[in-house]
Amino acid sequence: MSLNIHQIARRVNRQRRDNARFVRITQMKKGRTPNGLGFVACQSYSTHVLNRHGRPVRQETPHKYVTVILFTDDKLNVKTSCSCYDFMYRWEWALWNRGAADIEYSNGDSPDITNPTYKYACCKHLWALYEKIKPQIPAVS
Repeated sequence: MSLNIHQIARRVNRQRRDNARFVRITQMKKGRTPNGLGFVACQSYSTHVLNRHGRPVRQETPHKYVTVILFTDDKLNVKTSCSCYDFMYRWEWALWNRGAADIEYSNGDSPDITNPTYKYACCKHLWALYEKIKPQIPAVS
């Protein structure tokens, strides 16, 4: 089974969508792999994090992540990845289990604590990248 980018995006919860407003996309590259598959890759980081009261606080030295969407066919099926901890410990295995990621950053163990139902979605960095490229992506039913 494989997932397209719109299927993954529909599963992202409101909190991650809201937190994505603090994500900045830099060094974005678009192109095709040697075998003709389209991709978009970038460096992403968050300008703010939420404190224990749920209020945004500016990050003085934000962590920078590698965020990638690789389209595997004309139905917009994808392989996704992000080097952030949310993706690594919550989404990578669940997406890999459905053919939409490779085990790249995690150790390959199932996320029994962080995602015990193994539902698929993505991190705020991938959501922000998706939102940036969405106007150029055709709708697929």
